[in-house]
Amino acid sequence: MESHYNLASVALKIEHSGDDFFRKMDDELKYYRAGAGPHDCLARFSRSDGWNIPEKAVRTNVLNNACVYLHEGRLYIADKDGRFLIRMAVGEKELSVDYRSDCTGLHELMRWLLKWLVIKSAEGKGLAFIHASAASYKGRTIVFCGDSKCGKSSSLMRLIQSGATAISDDSVLSDGTRIFPFTLKTGVDEDFARRFGVDPGLFDIGRHAEHKSVYGKADCVIFLRIWNSSASEIRPLEYNKALLGLIRIYKKEIPFLWSGLERDAADGSAAIFKRYASILENARCFEFFQGSDEGEVRGALLRFIDGIIGA
Repeated sequence: MESHYNLASVALKIEHSGDDFFRKMDDELKYYRAGAGPHDCLARFSRSDGWNIPEKAVRTNVLNNACVYLHEGRLYIADKDGRFLIRMAVGEKELSVDYRSDCTGLHELMRWLLKWLVIKSAEGKGLAFIHASAASYKGRTIVFCGDSKCGKSSSLMRLIQSGATAISDDSVLSDGTRIFPFTLKTGVDEDFARRFGVDPGLFDIGRHAEHKSVYGKADCVIFLRIWNSSASEIRPLEYNKALLGLIRIYKKEIPFLWSGLERDAADGSAAIFKRYASILENARCFEFFQGSDEGEVRGALLRFIDGIIGA
């Protein structure tokens, strides 16, 4: 069986057996279902319970108490007894995965790999990836960027609960003049769930998005920081520092994308700078140092953004 999706102008084809695992993936990608046609990237998923880890496979890592092995260009994930759980081959625009029917954690791993595949394909089409969240708020495009666990999803939810439309959570894709909706489900912990009144686990941020819309350049780019203070503070950020900040976050959070770009083209660094420069063009940039009280942070953020929009 095969299914087709269009995510942020990237055509994804998935070949699968239609089992419970795929149905979970399809539910997450439901907003992006598309008709059959040419594809930019391909993912193959097949269930297979008859494999073992090759004898001379080299262990490279441990993931959730499972061992990760590498052998002849393929990755193998095995349980503590050495049973094969997942076998995968990852290419530039293709992902192939065999998995056991009793494999735990498969959905979490596969959703991450599919996201990676789409981002890589988008970059190959000239789009820029930003480790950020974005919202359309009162006619303006607001982008929140920063390191992991700095509050990108929380800031997005604060705007959504004040009437904003989600554009993207955690991953923003832009061609320099447009930003495309890209709203895969978000993993939220109990603290996030309590603060925003949602269920812990995977939260469907896509319910708050208009998936067929395309948005213009960012009007406001906010770099998020968390500091040891009860009060929040927002400071203007110079364009050059904002540009370097985007590059630093990109290289830190997605090192394999950066290294791949440098490997594929001698002018890769220049290409990334050019793409990010076009995103920041005409945008107002700020740093938001968030305090420790949720009510104060929410109020400070909304007052600030409303002030910018009204200015």
